[in-house]
Amino acid sequence: MTFNKHSPLSLKSWKLLESNFRKNAQKKITDYFSEDSHRVKKLSLHWESFYVDYSKNLLDQESLDLLFALAEESGLNQAIRDYFEGKKINETENRAVLHTALRQLNPRTIMVDGKNITPKIEEVKKQMYDFADVVISGKWKGHTGKEIKQIVNIGIGGSDLGPAMVTEALEFYKNPLQLTFISNVEGDHVEEEIKKIDPETTLFVIVSKTLDFFLAISLLSVLVSYFWGERRILYLIIVSIIFPIIVFIFFETILGLRFPPGIITNIYYQV
Repeated sequence: MTFNKHSPLSLKSWKLLESNFRKNAQKKITDYFSEDSHRVKKLSLHWESFYVDYSKNLLDQESLDLLFALAEESGLNQAIRDYFEGKKINETENRAVLHTALRQLNPRTIMVDGKNITPKIEEVKKQMYDFADVVISGKWKGHTGKEIKQIVNIGIGGSDLGPAMVTEALEFYKNPLQLTFISNVEGDHVEEEIKKIDPETTLFVIVSKTLDFFLAISLLSVLVSYFWGERRILYLIIVSIIFPIIVFIFFETILGLRFPPGIITNIYYQV
């Protein structure tokens, strides 16, 4: 499909916005409030537990109306609908972009290439939850009978920064598991981190979509030589789209890549 590719600078609504800006360029925020005593009520909104107050910005109702007109004229509304409905908006690869499908609170039918992908997504989300639950609860134990107490994420670039970002953002809700992130391929750094880890209670997670997989494997080789060479203990999960092993099915429509079924889909979401 093809989006509206007109430069916004050429649109009528843009020119009207420029005119609106010049008209109000000298105004201060206090001027807007003195002109309209109901400004906060008009320029704020409630949605469920969210309250958004944008009355403290240098704009008025006319500015907002023109911004909405710009969105309409540029085709934003239709683009949003196409995004949520599974249209192939990734023009480079001619694929749908369905991160939203993974985040549905109330699952609905989403058709991609004539198939409803929602049931499979829900199935895999349950698999993910069940696996995480047995690890966090301590039901899943290593062969020495000890519970997992530490998770080590091995990844490069986004496969490191994404999970680390989410972990930091949700720290308030953390469980007892200790988390470590290894992304440096320099051997000394890896070995220093390894010294802090008890292999009997540690689960390693290699995270890689595609190209950085072999860098992650380089890090794994250090772990294998250390643990298998010394104590022969290594609990490992691979989160990737490289392997044709179906543990958690990979949804190719999410990342926009056609690979055999892999282990877990959408790196940030699954990890």
